[in-house]
Amino acid sequence: MAGKEYSVQEEYMLSRGFRESARCWLLELARHVPTSWTLDGFDVSSEQYPAMEYLPENISLQTLDAFDDLPAELIGQFDVVHIRAFAVVVKQGDPGPLLMNMIALLSMPDPLDPRGWMCM
Repeated sequence: MAGKEYSVQEEYMLSRGFRESARCWLLELARHVPTSWTLDGFDVSSEQYPAMEYLPENISLQTLDAFDDLPAELIGQFDVVHIRAFAVVVKQGDPGPLLMNMIALLSMPDPLDPRGWMCM
């Protein structure tokens, strides 16, 4: 993809219907980024993970409850945090605890810093 400006976010958001959106976002992303990038995926359950033998080497999938205390080794470790369908899991109408955990994952101290971003 050298020489082409490419926005994974625009491509993903604009080209998919419901059925396609149900697929694993990280697998799609892995096709468009350098293999040197590390892609970590988290979900509350591993039930719907693809079989590990089908994952590229730069993808890891783990279980994590976004409302629990985060493991120390994850805090401040990510350049990008992509969350999808979180509106349906907000508890008691308060997204604060969830958003604070997602922001804590980011490697920059200010999530609004133009050098990094959180994608929803």
